[in-house]
Order: sequence, then C-alpha cells, then structure tokens
Amino acid sequence: MPLLALVIPVKVLAPAWTLLGIASSATILGGDRAHVDKRAFAFFLPWCILGIGAGLYLFTALDAATLARALGALVLAYAGYMMWLIAHPAAREPLPASAVRPAAGPPPRMGTRRRGSAMGAITAPST
Repeated sequence: MPLLALVIPVKVLAPAWTLLGIASSATILGGDRAHVDKRAFAFFLPWCILGIGAGLYLFTALDAATLARALGALVLAYAGYMMWLIAHPAAREPLPASAVRPAAGPPPRMGTRRRGSAMGAITAPST
C-alpha cells in the first residue's frame, strides 16, 4: 500500500485496500472456519471494532496530505526499527508465550514418530 500511495491518493487507496483485505480475509476464513477458536475470536472482535471506529474518525477528520505524511512516517519508523534489529540481533527477544497465548489459544501438542512404522507415520502423544 505505501508504494501505491505515491500514485493514488490515500483517500481513494485506503477504502479500496480495506475492501481487498476484507475479501481476502473472508475467503481464508471461509475455508478454515472449522479451525477458528471462537472464544478467542469473540475476545478479539470488540478491539477490531474499536480500531475500525478510530480509523474511520481519523480518515474523515484528516486531509489526504496529512494521511500521506502519517503513512510515510509509519513506514519510516518501521524501516528504522527493522534496521535497528538487523544491527543488534542480540536485542531481538521473542515475545513471551504468555503475551500471545490469549489470542492464539493453547500451544499445540507435538506428535511423536512411532518406531518401526511405515513411512515414519506421526501419531498423537499418549496421555
């Protein structure tokens, strides 16, 4: 999207990009809806609605030039952060599992290989 903002006004680009994102997410969700954690989704949904409301407010309150500058600042800040991480690889600490577990659900149980099985079949661990 940032590169498209060079040739298409942000006031036109943002709604079109949003519709493409919604269509893409609906397609993915439609195929994998059996694997969606409904409880985590219900917890996540109000925050999405709050973010959409804040984005709509800013989109209507700010002019196209200010939105373009804000997008540029966001891209530059992210690029600077990535360059800093590349220069300081030891500083890259992964998020603790407790930070992402509420949204991702419990960690999956890893399967084990049965000895002597054909093609190295994977079986669920016994409890």
